[in-house]
Amino acid sequence: MAFLGMLKDSLRESLDRRSLTVLLVISTLFIFVCGSIGYGVLRIEQVIEEMKGKFEQTAGGRWRNERIDARFDIADIRPVGAEPGREEFEGGTSFRVGAQPLVEFQKLVVYSLAVKGKRDREWPRTVPGISEDFKQVLTPPSTEDMAWFIGAKLRENNFTRPKVEVEGIEGDRAVFRVWLKKTSTAYLSGGFRLSILFGAWKWDLGNTSVADVVFSIQNTLAGLIAGWIGILVAIISTAAFIPNMIQKGTVDLLLARPMPRWRLFLYKYCGGLIFVTITAGYLIVGSWFVMAVRSGIWSPGYLAAWPLLVFFFAALYSVSSLIGLLTRSSIAAILLSAVTWLILSMIGSAYYIVHMPEADIDQDHAVVKAVDMAHAVLPRLKDVDQAIALVQLKANGISEDHYRHISHGGDYPKVDWAALFGVTGAWMAALLALGCWRFSRRDY
Repeated sequence: MAFLGMLKDSLRESLDRRSLTVLLVISTLFIFVCGSIGYGVLRIEQVIEEMKGKFEQTAGGRWRNERIDARFDIADIRPVGAEPGREEFEGGTSFRVGAQPLVEFQKLVVYSLAVKGKRDREWPRTVPGISEDFKQVLTPPSTEDMAWFIGAKLRENNFTRPKVEVEGIEGDRAVFRVWLKKTSTAYLSGGFRLSILFGAWKWDLGNTSVADVVFSIQNTLAGLIAGWIGILVAIISTAAFIPNMIQKGTVDLLLARPMPRWRLFLYKYCGGLIFVTITAGYLIVGSWFVMAVRSGIWSPGYLAAWPLLVFFFAALYSVSSLIGLLTRSSIAAILLSAVTWLILSMIGSAYYIVHMPEADIDQDHAVVKAVDMAHAVLPRLKDVDQAIALVQLKANGISEDHYRHISHGGDYPKVDWAALFGVTGAWMAALLALGCWRFSRRDY
C-alpha cells in the first residue's frame, strides 16, 4: 500500500504540472497522423514491369576500367495457383529473369563473389576465376552462385524473400524462375500508393517498400520523438520528484511512516519510471496498432522499443535522482543528467567511429584504446539507440543487404546485449544504492 501511495503522489505531481497530460495529448496527435496514412495497392504486374530498368541498372558492374555488359529481362509474370510442390507460394507471384550474354553474366557473378562484403579499398587487384585482361571466365560460377546473385539483386530492389531456381541455359542466355510468397508481394517497391491525412496528399512509393516506410516511421517515433525529445521532456518533468520529497514538511511526514528510508527513495524513483512507462507505452502501442491496421504489417517486434525506452530513461533517472537528492535542486538534476547523456552519447559515437573501416585509424593508437576503455566501463546509452533500430529492422523483415540498400551503404546495427544491460544495469544499481545510503544517513 505504501508503494501505491508513493506512485499516486508521483502521478498527482505530474498531473499538477500537467506534463503527463501534455505528453499524452502530443502522443495522441502522432498516433492520429500515423493512423491517417493509407497504402493503396497497385497491380503486381505493373510493379514488376516498372522495376525492369531498376533491376538492370543496379545489377550491372564495373571492374576498374572494364564495364561488365550484362543485360537482364523480366517476363512471364503470372500469379501462382495451386501447383504441386508449390503450396507455400500459392497466391503469390512468379516470373522469369533472363541474363545475357552468358559470358558477361558469368563475369558479373564471379566479380560479385570476389568483392562480396568488401569495400572499395579492400578489393583484390585481380578477380579469381577471370583472366587478367578481364575478357574470359576461367572458372564458370556454379548454378547455386548464379541463383544467389539473382536473388541478392532482387532483394536490393525490394523483391523481398525471393526463391530463385535455375531453369537452364538457352543459347547465350541464362534463365531463372523467381517465386514470391503471397506475403512477400506486399513489400514490393512501387506496389503501393501512399497517402497521408486520409488522402489529403498522395504519391507512389518509389524505390522503397511499405516495410521500409513503416520502419522509417517507427524509427522516427521510437528513436527521435520518444527516444530523444520524449526522454528529455520526461527528465525535466520528473527531476523535481526527489527534491520535492525532501522538502521540509514533506520529508517529515514521509519519515514518520514505519518504513526504511531506502525504500522511500526507491519508491519515489519508481514513480518516475511509471511516468515514462505510461507515456512511452501509449505512443508505441498506439502507433503500432494504427499502422498495423492501415498497412497490414503487424510487426510486434516494434513493441520491444517500449521496454528499451524505459530502460534508457531508468539509467538517466538514476543520475537525476541522485543529483536531486544531493543538491535538492531540480535544475541541477536536469542539467547534470543532460550533460551525462551528452558525454555518454559522445563516447558511444566515438567508439563506432574509430572502429569504422572507412576511418582507417590505427587500432593501437592511444586515443582508440582510451575510447575502448571508456566504452567498456561506462553505461552504454548509445547502444540503446542501436538496439531500438535493430528490433525494428528485424520486426519489419529488413535484411542486412536490404538495409545497406535503403541506407545508402549504412552498417546494420549490432548490439552486445549482455554488455548493454550488464554494464548499464550495474551503474544504475550503484547510483541507486548510493542514493539509498545517502538518504538513510542524512538528517532532515
